[in-house]
Amino acid sequence: MDIVESVNTGIDTDVDHLKDVKIATKTSTNVGRKQDANLGPVSTWANAIPGEDADIASQYHELQYHLFELGYPETVDRTRAPRAAKDAPREKAVVAVLHRAGNTTSICLEGGRQAPGTIYMILSSSWLSKVPSSIHRGIYTLYVHKDVTFYACGATYLNEFEPPRQVTYLVNFLLMRPLADRGTTDILFKQIRIVQ
Repeated sequence: MDIVESVNTGIDTDVDHLKDVKIATKTSTNVGRKQDANLGPVSTWANAIPGEDADIASQYHELQYHLFELGYPETVDRTRAPRAAKDAPREKAVVAVLHRAGNTTSICLEGGRQAPGTIYMILSSSWLSKVPSSIHRGIYTLYVHKDVTFYACGATYLNEFEPPRQVTYLVNFLLMRPLADRGTTDILFKQIRIVQ
């Protein structure tokens, strides 16, 4: 729902046929948007939200605000029915974008336009897991358990996956934070190499 404010600029004395000119401006609000979503760790896990993810709700709300400002629908929460392997995109590419507010929304929207269903925005490190390779020591495989998936026309979905999806490409904006702000995210992603 958009709220429009009118601004009266007065009467233009140079042109007789113009009377009161009104300019409409869009007010930046999230009126009419549902703001509750299942943002915690995967529901089958007993973990609490990590301390470093205390701002996950504000990150999600900022995403919703960006979608609203661009005229896209709000994110649909589909976490009550985890997505099965048969629901995976045909290309089977999983581009995991580790989110930092404001930096990745446009990247994910364009990725969703070009390759619908393969762009996975990760808002929390608790939505991921890494498994050591049985072939190579020191190499890990990264899995997505929960994400915000991007599709064409700005459609987004908050999903859980059972079984989790294997990451094929990783875009890491979380490590761009100042050193003082980093926590277990650095430990989680240190020395990760994606293996297929």
